[in-house]
Amino acid sequence: MQWQVNFANRCFLLILHFAPILIFTRLTVTMLKKTAFIVFVLICQTSCVLYAQQPALQKQAIVLKRVTEKNHYSPRPVNDSFSAQVFDRMIKKLDPYKLYFTAQDLAALGVYRNKIDDELVGKSWGFTDAFAKLYKARLLRSDSIRNRLLDKPFTFAATEFFSYADKQQPPPQDDADHQLRISRYTKWQILAKLIDETVNDSIPPLKEVLLKKEPEVRKKMKERAAKRMVSFTKDKDAFTTLINNLYLQTIASNFDPHTEYFPADEKEEFEEQLSSQSMDYGFKLDEDEDGDIKIGGLVPGGAAWKSGNMHNDDVLLQIKPEGEPAIIVKDATTEEIAELLGKHQNIKIEITVRSADGTVKTIALQKEKQRNEDNIVRGIVLNGSKKIGYIALPSFYTDWGEAAGSSCANDVAKEVVKLKKENIDGLIFDLRYNGGGSLQEAVELAGIFIDIGPMSLIRTSDAKTFIYKDPNRGTIYDGPMVVMINGQSASASELLAGTLQDYKRAVVVGSNSFGKATMQSILPLDSTLTLDASYNPKNAPKDLGFVKLTLGKLFRITCKTAQLNGVVPDVYLQDAFEAMEYTERSLDFALPADTVMKTVVYTPLKALPVAQLQQLSSLRTSKEDFFVSLKKMILLLQQTRNENKVPLHWDAYTKWIKNYDLHVELAKTRADKKKLFSIGNSGFDDAMMKLDEYSKEMNDYVLEDLANDPYIEEAFSIMIDIINLPK
Repeated sequence: MQWQVNFANRCFLLILHFAPILIFTRLTVTMLKKTAFIVFVLICQTSCVLYAQQPALQKQAIVLKRVTEKNHYSPRPVNDSFSAQVFDRMIKKLDPYKLYFTAQDLAALGVYRNKIDDELVGKSWGFTDAFAKLYKARLLRSDSIRNRLLDKPFTFAATEFFSYADKQQPPPQDDADHQLRISRYTKWQILAKLIDETVNDSIPPLKEVLLKKEPEVRKKMKERAAKRMVSFTKDKDAFTTLINNLYLQTIASNFDPHTEYFPADEKEEFEEQLSSQSMDYGFKLDEDEDGDIKIGGLVPGGAAWKSGNMHNDDVLLQIKPEGEPAIIVKDATTEEIAELLGKHQNIKIEITVRSADGTVKTIALQKEKQRNEDNIVRGIVLNGSKKIGYIALPSFYTDWGEAAGSSCANDVAKEVVKLKKENIDGLIFDLRYNGGGSLQEAVELAGIFIDIGPMSLIRTSDAKTFIYKDPNRGTIYDGPMVVMINGQSASASELLAGTLQDYKRAVVVGSNSFGKATMQSILPLDSTLTLDASYNPKNAPKDLGFVKLTLGKLFRITCKTAQLNGVVPDVYLQDAFEAMEYTERSLDFALPADTVMKTVVYTPLKALPVAQLQQLSSLRTSKEDFFVSLKKMILLLQQTRNENKVPLHWDAYTKWIKNYDLHVELAKTRADKKKLFSIGNSGFDDAMMKLDEYSKEMNDYVLEDLANDPYIEEAFSIMIDIINLPK
């Protein structure tokens, strides 16, 4: 290969040397054409040889870079700075508490810190191989240290801390420092496990009672650590896949926090999460005190239920996917088994279980499509001084790729019709914890409540701005409306809440939303991809994986964006997520907030009395035990987070952990509180529940949670204020 390169260089030098002498002659033209052709062929041959010799992962990474640079809304330059950030973030993801890599290890790996960008244009390759080799060795070394520590009792008598702040805590400087850090981390884990082992939510627990459990907890930790280490290191392919996928994912997310790399199976799982249906084997997993993984429940009508051979509390012994080696369950963790079951979409599996009577059976199962209960829209009636409808939407789901499939806009419309038959006086629409999903569904859903007009604006990478308009004139519901949001309402839910707010169609209640106003689409890793009318995702190659790529930015009809800032509610309710400060603004490489210069014509409704509503709500919540306690605890959590360290002394730890155990204290504020309303289903749903025992059981859980939700209670009170205030 090297002689070809040298020969090509010499030919080029000859052209430069003789061209002035032979200029304008036919011989010159002929020689130039022939020589140029030879050079072209040699360069092509050299490139082909170089490409053929590139490792498969490098080819994949190069294509990922090219597809992202070509199609991303605002691609970053891939340079030394980009390289250093990929390097640092990979270290942080695999060693967040600095338990594995010492300062000397990082210095040795540091030769690659500014070379990853060179590898992504086809130059010398070596980072991931060196990284994987060192990481595996350090895992084994750290595991050996932890095992020695777990052989002896822990007393928690010393006044010491474990610092988990990434920037403030340097990596271990030598072996002694390394061992001390692992020792303190292990103490933290044992303390946390001991707290988990307590009963009746007693915090702080009796020291004497829990110290009796310390040997048992330590033994379980050692056994589970051994399981994880064996499963992690014995399967070379699985370990390599982990490092490779992390490398590709880090490259993708270096462009912005919502650009992600997906292997083919994870892409299907992602789409399934945003669907009203899912492919599943029809059973849940559980783990008993002895560490056995058991059947924790069967889904009525699911594949396992129909087999007639699997029952609750059957112990899983072995799982064998079709065409793959069998997995011995006792050598794996519950998380690994769940991941194994989740990654196969349509492959048959054989599951070996042991029943309570000792019978061992092997059952063949294949995934079947069933309802994804987490994404089902539910319409509820709140019966109080007024009859208020309530609908919660967990995500903007759709059945991807199926034109006639289920969609959240249609499902919400059906629930609204049911509630209108109950003669509701107002509607509460709950978008809390809704992280987004299908943008088209959000637009269509806004159109249910708005007669006509623009819904949102989108700007693409070519600086073109498009207006999304209401696809259907008219409304299904035009009565009083409250929209609930919180710090985890993002993307499509922010679009919907912002649009209804801009049209003065609803009062938005809660805390600032997440602040993600970008749109993504999943594309195959195909460097020839052109996003035009000829693009057909069904013809896309799958072997290199996929990238969920940020293709545009969303803007409100006011031409402003919710990016970084989120949707600001009309009536503010404090949110526990404020203590975490996990928002779009906190994420690496988040795109900036800006505006678009475009004239958008829309007709808002009459202004809502938001100032009066906020005043009345503030008066109520200032006297409500839940919100008073929440405010105090948020201050405690913020203080604890700013300290960035965990106390390892027994008394100090129990005091520290109490700040994090919010649900116990907050639940006490709700125990004896008089309810403002009773809660139930629509008449139609009540009739359907009598025919489906499983749906009734799930529904009962939902109703119980909603009945004790202080935010829904306050939203109900705000709705009563809206109805009663002078028009």
